[in-house]
Parts: sequence; C-alpha cells; structure tokens
Amino acid sequence: MHYAPAVMQSLDADFVLRFGPSGDEHKALATIGFVVSDGHFFRHPRSRFTVEFPAGPLAIGSELITSWNIDRKGDEILRVLHPTDCVRDRFMAYYAWGDLSALDAAVKVARAVGQQFKRDIFERWATEEATKNNAYDLGRVRLFFSRLGPV
Repeated sequence: MHYAPAVMQSLDADFVLRFGPSGDEHKALATIGFVVSDGHFFRHPRSRFTVEFPAGPLAIGSELITSWNIDRKGDEILRVLHPTDCVRDRFMAYYAWGDLSALDAAVKVARAVGQQFKRDIFERWATEEATKNNAYDLGRVRLFFSRLGPV
C-alpha cells in the first residue's frame, strides 16, 4: 500500500484499463514469466504478488476518480490514488461487504497520512453512497471515525 507500507491489505497490483483488457497484456506478461490464474490474475512463480487489469473507468463506489497523484522515478511514472481516495477504497470493502480487515486498513492508512486525509470529503462521499444504496449503513462510517480518533 503506497501511503502506509506496513498496512498489507492486498498482494496484487491493479492496473485499471480505461476500456478493459485488450489481450496484449497476456503476451507482454508471458514474455517475463507470468501466467494467467483464476481467469484474470497474473502470477509469477518467483513472486507472491499478482497483477490484475480491471476494466475502467476507475471508481470508488459510484464516484468516478478523475484525478490522482503522480510519482516519478527517473523516466518511470506511477499514478496512485490520492490519500483520501486510498482510504475510501479500503473502507468501501467494509462498507459494502463488512470486511473488518478492510476497515482496519482504512483506519491505519488514514492515521498514516494524517492531515492529508480529508475528513469532509470522506464524510460527504460516504453519506452520498448511503443515500444511493440503502444497503450501506452510516453506522459503519461512525465506527470508522470512532476507531480513527483525532487525526
């Protein structure tokens, strides 16, 4: 996880493709030893990490993500979610499916990024998601903030 490396929630890297996988990624990854696993994950025998190419556009809940941070290392560019979006992404798994490990990760990332976490943006989004989808319980938002404490 980019903002809180000690918070290990996932062992896969998601590369969101705007219109979905083309098939070229299969060929490119095969040349360096990756194989398709479980229909859509790519695995390498010497890595515990998997790679996935979910179809875009990128969204958290029903909100499209239209901006992100850009990290540069020489000629390489990596686009990553803003800190608040990273927290929302982890929280979404708890909001939608009750995944307590995702709630824990969301809290830890929010703490790790401190003032970069925008509480007002998070609260607005969570309330809108609950309004759009009656299955989302605002009590889960209150639990998130009670576990988070002051940032």
